[in-house]
Amino acid sequence: MKRRQAQGSGSFPPIFRAISLASAIVVIVAGVTFAVMRSQEAKVTGNSVQAATANLLVGLNNTDFAAIQNGFAFNGLVPGQPAVPLNGHTIFLKNAGGTSLALGVAVSSAPLNPDNVNFNKVHVIFTPAATGIAQDISLQSLTDNPLGQILLPAQLIAPNSISQYKIQISMDADAISGTNASLSNLNLSFSGLVFNN
Repeated sequence: MKRRQAQGSGSFPPIFRAISLASAIVVIVAGVTFAVMRSQEAKVTGNSVQAATANLLVGLNNTDFAAIQNGFAFNGLVPGQPAVPLNGHTIFLKNAGGTSLALGVAVSSAPLNPDNVNFNKVHVIFTPAATGIAQDISLQSLTDNPLGQILLPAQLIAPNSISQYKIQISMDADAISGTNASLSNLNLSFSGLVFNN
């Protein structure tokens, strides 16, 4: 009686099984050897990181800049009439930092208001020389945002660049209830703002 061999791996002669096993081992070893090969390290050493500076200065002309300048007198204001002064007071804002800045404005502390002028009806008007497009902001809005988050019109100011603005003030006809009114210690605070994209 003849014995029948089982189908499968036993059907190959032993020499073929040995060659197949050796080939599989060579493929695995070659794969491992390839994965282990690596070049020497290429390095960039001694790096440093420093944030750009945001530094805004103000001037009453385009040559003398400081963090603080003396303010203006907005005299002869008649409620309900055009803003004063007619041609505006000029300021120059210089970016003395290392990054482009958007401009924000605020009133850093509440002005003295002995005659109870309605700040919602007092308008501070900023007009950039670059565009001539005025932005009218209520004194109340400027006082409510002491951190300078109300953006002024115009594009970003590049480092070492100057932006020129005219400032005027007007009042609505019903901003005051008496025959006269005054405000003092109206401190306009400008900020250079950097926004993340």
